Amino acid sequence: MAQRVHTFLKQHSLAVLFSFCILFGCCAATVAAFTFQLDHTRIIANSPSDFSEIWSLATSSKSSQRELFPNQRSISFTTSTVLTTTLSPSDTENGRTCLYFRTKNLKIRLYTDNALAFEYGYHQLSSFGKSFGSIENLIDLNISDDTVLRLELSPQNSNVPGTVSAPQIGSRDSIILSLFQKKFMCILICVLLLLIAAGLLVGSGIQAIRHLPFASFFSLGCGVLLVAVWLSTETLLLQFLLDNKAFGYILANLAFLLLPIPFLFFLKQACPEYGKILSLGEWIQCLYALFRLLCYVFNVLDFNEAEKISHLPLLFNLILALVICCCERHNRVARNMLFATIVLCISTVFSISSYWGGFESYPNIVFIGILLFILILVVGMVRRAFAMQKQAVRADFYKRCAYTDWMTELGNRASFEQQLTSLKQEPHTIVTLFLFDLNNLKETNDSFGHSEGDHLICRLADCLHAAFDSCAKTYRIGGDEFVTIFTGLSQKETSACLSLFRSSLEQNNQRNAVPLSVAVGCASNSEPDFIGAVDDLLRLADTRMYCDKQSAEITAPHPKSNKTL
Repeated sequence: MAQRVHTFLKQHSLAVLFSFCILFGCCAATVAAFTFQLDHTRIIANSPSDFSEIWSLATSSKSSQRELFPNQRSISFTTSTVLTTTLSPSDTENGRTCLYFRTKNLKIRLYTDNALAFEYGYHQLSSFGKSFGSIENLIDLNISDDTVLRLELSPQNSNVPGTVSAPQIGSRDSIILSLFQKKFMCILICVLLLLIAAGLLVGSGIQAIRHLPFASFFSLGCGVLLVAVWLSTETLLLQFLLDNKAFGYILANLAFLLLPIPFLFFLKQACPEYGKILSLGEWIQCLYALFRLLCYVFNVLDFNEAEKISHLPLLFNLILALVICCCERHNRVARNMLFATIVLCISTVFSISSYWGGFESYPNIVFIGILLFILILVVGMVRRAFAMQKQAVRADFYKRCAYTDWMTELGNRASFEQQLTSLKQEPHTIVTLFLFDLNNLKETNDSFGHSEGDHLICRLADCLHAAFDSCAKTYRIGGDEFVTIFTGLSQKETSACLSLFRSSLEQNNQRNAVPLSVAVGCASNSEPDFIGAVDDLLRLADTRMYCDKQSAEITAPHPKSNKTL
């Protein structure tokens, strides 16, 4: 047992480490979800309202609005900041409105006329982690007279700048609709990726059941699923579904760190000659993901403190895949991967450049690039799977041709020899052989022609099918010779099957002018005086069949005769 476990771990060590990373990350996320005491940020949509009114922008004072948020872009800072503005009922809808802004790595306090209206991040108790990514803040306000809003923003982590988007004011429903319109492309891509991942994983299961190669389907399905989990942080879906931000934040970062591994494994299936170097890339990424996760759990390094560093292993593996695909461009799968990787490289370079440059308009292009990358791979793989399916069907047809007697649809001599070889490896199995020989086939051919002789052979095959298909295997081993092999049945059970055959033979003779006459020889290794192997059984059955043939009354066939031939 220990040796088997050691062999398994040696052959699948990377898969075990990859699974451990996922399991450990899920455990950390689950612990965070149940033990961290964080301010709830879940967005709850009210009943639909009239969206005809246009919501308006509101930040700090109108005089400083352009300076603070030029072109409605986000601003970043490393120290505590206070924004103020004055709202009047005319700026709101019937005195009730919502203030929306997006923050990252910030603690928030909002005061309305010096009264605390909203607070996030000041009373969070967590075992590990200082901040939990971006938060969509949607705050209900009740404005009766001119109201002074005071927004206090403080970075949660002094090592990472805080970011706040340009605040907006409007009805709750109109703001939620606006947010979903902005995130529509990302949400649509996430849904498509989840559907693609589900299809690939189901396809891998079907391939496995059919005993066809399924590793490519499974690895690509896992990769697409990780992409969908990672991209879900860019939508509002997690904040609509989860009260605790930590769970989704940890899983999303883990998904991003593990992203390259399934795609490298997918490439390794297509280019096995580069298996070692691709495995090296998988190990580097997997160990790096585990290192980052451990650093986060033990409060050594937060995820957002090393966001830019995390791009380096990703770029390394992307360049590695690109080089290998260029070298193997004669390979159809690698060539397909090359086109997909070029698309991904363009979108990744654009994404990283935009991220480091602080631009906000890049996500949709990045998501489209990732979707195109996955679609190119999926389409290529599905086409290859259909081609492999056709080859499998063709191979199965040729195998049936090699092991089937097409005249009778029984196994042929080659199939019989294969079964004998298999039985020789199971000496303790009870084996019973019935050897059948069609009497007077030559006379029938001479009197009625070869077509009637072939018809006799097919009739005998029909009787054998009817009697033995449910309990034995039957083969045509010569022109008029047939063998039925029973395994694991007692003498009483085989005798019952033989009686069923004789009954089927009689019914067949009543429906035809030319009767069937069959000599039968039987032998079993369960006989008390039998000593020998399976080959000896065949010789013994042949001897007994010959004796039965000699003792039978043989007459010339006659079209109207019902006598046994």
